Amino acid sequence: MVFDRTVKWGLVFLLLLIIIKLGWSHRHDDWVQQWLVPQGPAKVDIQFDNGSVRDSASPNDGAGKTMPKLNTVKNEPGQLKKCLIDGKVVYTDQVCPTGAKVAAVDGGTLAVLPAPKATADHLPPTQGGQKRLREVLDISDGQDQKTRMMERVVNP
Repeated sequence: MVFDRTVKWGLVFLLLLIIIKLGWSHRHDDWVQQWLVPQGPAKVDIQFDNGSVRDSASPNDGAGKTMPKLNTVKNEPGQLKKCLIDGKVVYTDQVCPTGAKVAAVDGGTLAVLPAPKATADHLPPTQGGQKRLREVLDISDGQDQKTRMMERVVNP
């Protein structure tokens, strides 16, 4: 009787190992995946945008929904506006290029920074600048160099 019970449990364990082995070897098969993960309702495609789709949509596209009215902005310099160009949004106070849709800036915060002014730092150095550099670094020729070095050591 004890032997029958041991054989019975041994066979159950062996059968369980065979089922696990088969399941593991076929885990990526289509029929197993369909059985494990049944197909639920169809997935919805969500299209994200930056607001340009709503701004450029016509009122008839809403199918009964009320669309917010766009503030009309003239394409003139000096007025802050939003230019919609090929799906990109550019904020400017200048005239939008041809083919761009003009919309009003609605809500949010916009920080305007002044353009940097051209300085003489970007110009190539002149001969006078090189002469001053030689004087500061003490790389000029002559006996003056030794005298200046002594002055710097004695009078710091």
